[in-house]
Amino acid sequence: MRAQHAFLGIVLAALVGPGALGAAGPGDPSTENYVMGLDETRAPAHHERFEMVQYMPDPYERFNRGSLAVTKFAVDWVVMPIARGWRFVAPEPLRQLLDNFAHNIAFPVRLVSLWLQGAVGDSASETGRFLINTTIGLAGLFDPATDFAIPAYQEDIGTAFASWGFGPGFYVVLPVLGPSSARDGMGLPFETLLTPTTYVPGAGLALTMNSASFRIDEYEMLAESEADLYLALRGLWSVQRQIEVERFEISPDAFSRGDPEPSLGVLAITLHDPTFPSRMREPTVTTAATGGTLPYSLWLQDDPAPIIYLLPGIGAHRNSTIPVALAERAFQRGYSVATISSPFHPEFLSNALSASYPGYTPSDAKDLYGALAAVHRDLEDRHPGRVTQAHLLGYSLGGIQAIFIAGGEEARSPDALRFERYVAINPPVDLRHAAESFDRYFDAPLAWPAEERDRRVQEVAMKAFLVAMEGLPEGTPLPFDRTESEFLVGFAGRVSMTTTLAALERRGVPTLEIHATDGGGVLADEVNQGSLRRYADELVLPYFLEQTGQDGDPAAIVHAAGLRAQEHTVRVNARVRIVTNADDFILDAGGLAWLRETAGERLHVFPTGGHLGNLNVPEVQAKIFDAFTD
Repeated sequence: MRAQHAFLGIVLAALVGPGALGAAGPGDPSTENYVMGLDETRAPAHHERFEMVQYMPDPYERFNRGSLAVTKFAVDWVVMPIARGWRFVAPEPLRQLLDNFAHNIAFPVRLVSLWLQGAVGDSASETGRFLINTTIGLAGLFDPATDFAIPAYQEDIGTAFASWGFGPGFYVVLPVLGPSSARDGMGLPFETLLTPTTYVPGAGLALTMNSASFRIDEYEMLAESEADLYLALRGLWSVQRQIEVERFEISPDAFSRGDPEPSLGVLAITLHDPTFPSRMREPTVTTAATGGTLPYSLWLQDDPAPIIYLLPGIGAHRNSTIPVALAERAFQRGYSVATISSPFHPEFLSNALSASYPGYTPSDAKDLYGALAAVHRDLEDRHPGRVTQAHLLGYSLGGIQAIFIAGGEEARSPDALRFERYVAINPPVDLRHAAESFDRYFDAPLAWPAEERDRRVQEVAMKAFLVAMEGLPEGTPLPFDRTESEFLVGFAGRVSMTTTLAALERRGVPTLEIHATDGGGVLADEVNQGSLRRYADELVLPYFLEQTGQDGDPAAIVHAAGLRAQEHTVRVNARVRIVTNADDFILDAGGLAWLRETAGERLHVFPTGGHLGNLNVPEVQAKIFDAFTD
């Protein structure tokens, strides 16, 4: 039903995070699932308005943002409380039956759409499905048609208009109903007339509330972790709508030819308990570095227990997919868990970063430690006696930051926060090499013929969306070849960088100069030009050369920010543990050899997994958490 496919059916169904690729979407899609945006702004752009993949223009953004604010208010204060209460009193099997009924009763919309498209065979199939589910399935409460292998169709009047050659026109957010386009908006009145619940007061609203009850946690994670919900929603809706209009499906050949970069295994990271995020508390602390108010996420055991403080990867929000999944695994093992956002995420950057730019590890680690110390004091004040020990866990960029925090132990006072263990997952050794590796992966599509490049990028976006939203059966290979998967990994890093630039611009500090291009393809100028290497060379290095008084010696800054600067800590601190993979693309051969020689038996190297690509593997998780007690 159109009312459900809009804000409630798309946003509430969206689980994002960089997450899935170890980096945030625009602001955290995330989706530690990351988000691919939709239209590309060709004029000289403000970084807040960056777009990534072109689907439709958005000339009425100001109106749309206001409409989204109204819609979100209704969702937060009306829909969510009712849906949460309904979920509490109604068991899931009952709610699933009602969801089946809601889909079945919207049959007239799908049938008329197929008729308008001239799809006689498909309309007969859809009719047969409706009749079977209505009779044998008891008014659609059950779905025996699926057991009979009768195909299902996701059609509406907008897809019929698209089949006639109508383009989407422009993007629009309809108050309360949510995202749409000019084309789909024209179909909305007809769909309303064709939907039987229109004529039963309150029926459509009740079914919508029931549908929302399945997606409360996903919505809250999305709304919390995205620095700009508008961009995230617009991207998710546009990619999904393109899939619906094209009836896009991942071809079987894509699975048989799949040869993904191992890092893409992060797409397999899921929660064992979908309700785990709802058990989270979100206190705030005042940071000494800026005096800002910084939230943190907390899962506290009922009884006294050790706590793991978690530092996420570059640009990740504390509630992105990977931090929450790791928090769940730790909580299941008896630990309390607290997470804060990355210094590259707008939440930390705006409230706790003392420098103008994130990216210089000694400075970032100092601010992170200060924030963690404030969190620890807050926990002791709020919950005296509930924390028995403190450990520090970081992955990717958070891993190297954890080791730098370990390196500062000797300079701290005896009563300062002290961690019993420091565990780093896939930390980079040379930050410059890591940045160049992400940039190189982003450029992987240059191997494709120029005339095919734009369409293939869009297809990669749609495949990634389907995999992230629908998942894959266990043992099914990812449907990406090596070039596609490298691009997705590189793209995740570029999205994080672009979001950081937007936050820096809002902060009022100089950022990268982006030059508008004339029709440079489906990827936006900000994404194409905002490389990690360029950020380091043009912003971070000059700033910290001046701050540290090392003018003219950029190599000293590069070295001081890398893991080799902490050789003494890695070599002699018996409480440091490192878990990594031999094929991690951000490690060169020299970096892996250095880790082996320096960390010795406190290093565990898995033969494969890429960068964070095996975090879903139970053996890897066991090794990570064993590191706190071995």
